[in-house]
Amino acid sequence: MMKSQKNQRHPVLIRMDLELMAKIDKLAKKRFMTRNACVQYILSVALENAKL
Repeated sequence: MMKSQKNQRHPVLIRMDLELMAKIDKLAKKRFMTRNACVQYILSVALENAKL
């Protein structure tokens, strides 16, 4: 069965400086998450709080 386009994930390239990436890696390691999962979580919380 085919998923709807709405539910599909699409890869995105995000450029960030090394200092920010190090902070994300530190948070991810602390929470036993991958870098990708950590970035997804941070963005989802930020968007939820922005109430877009």
